[in-house]
This record gives sequence, C-alpha cells and structure tokens, in this order.
Amino acid sequence: MANDASQVRVGLADYVTGAVTYGPVMKTVPDDMDAANAATASFKKSGYVSEDGLELSTDFSTTDIGEMNGATVRKLLEKFTGEFTFTLLQAFTYEDACIAFGEQHVKKTAATKQHGERITIGVGAHLPEPHGWAFNMKDGDARMKVLVPNGQVTTLDSVTFTANDAIKLPVTVSCYDDGTGTGDSITIYTDDGAKTAA
Repeated sequence: MANDASQVRVGLADYVTGAVTYGPVMKTVPDDMDAANAATASFKKSGYVSEDGLELSTDFSTTDIGEMNGATVRKLLEKFTGEFTFTLLQAFTYEDACIAFGEQHVKKTAATKQHGERITIGVGAHLPEPHGWAFNMKDGDARMKVLVPNGQVTTLDSVTFTANDAIKLPVTVSCYDDGTGTGDSITIYTDDGAKTAA
C-alpha cells in the first residue's frame, strides 16, 4: 500500500452528534455506520470532553502452553478487557452527573422564581447502571463511531475543586461482551469521507 497522508486521522470530537452519548444497553450490533447512527440517534449527549480526549485501552491476558524443552508453542487467551477513559468538563450538569454517578442517584429540580435548576447527587457504594455507548469523532469529512453495546462506568477518579481549573469528572467505561457470540465488546465504524463522483 502506498503512503497516503490523507489517511492520517485525528480524533476531533463530533459535538453535533455528541462526542460521548449513551442510551439503553443494545441487544444487537448494527451492520454499518448508517445503521449505527440510526440506532444511537436517541442517545443522550454529554457535555464537553477535556483536551485529553477519549482513550481506549485493551488488555489481552494470555497463558502459555510450553513443550518439554521449555519453548512456548502456543498462547491461549484467558481474558480480554476493554475500557474507555475520558474526562467530562461540564461536571455538574444533569447529563454529566448521570454518566458519572448513575441516573438513579441524580435528581433534578427545575428552576423557579426563587432558585435556579438544582441537582442532588448521591455518592456511595454503588455503580451506575450499564448502558449502550457511542463515541463520535470527525476529521474533515471523515467520520468515526466507536460503539460499546454494553458498557458501565466502573471508575470515577479523583475530583478536584480548585479556583484555577474546571471541576472535572474523570470516568472509565468498562466494555462488556456484546452478546453476539463473537467475543466482541467494541465495534468501530469509519467513513473516510471520499465520495465517488456523481
């Protein structure tokens, strides 16, 4: 394959569709990007994601099969772990609080003449409920969607309250098996944006 600088991509947040979106756990995995966009169209959007962006980390834990002279002849997969890490900047909006703490532990009271919109958050020995997740990125006309049909926020890192920086919610979404029998937990869709002539 020839070198092609136009195929070098950056991961800009697509805030039109929502950089981070979430909805119900998905029972099926769409076949292509159009179907994935349709399936996630009603997902709720987060606010801004920090300049650190989205980080996908994967871990393939293996065990060795050795022969009697000590050489490894095969590796077997013991466990796969996939996680997305990102930091929410609109920390105490209702939507971002629901992502970090779980919808059942976040209550919103509408603004009145006496006070603005109020959020009450319960923090304790519980995890947010699992959701389907879609992470949407763009680079010019090129688009990328990363789909996690079944994922759960399992880590909320330290939250710092200071006068010289935004209050941030750094979260990790653990990606579970998508239930299709393939062993997948993450599906990546791309569109290079290079359309054919009419």
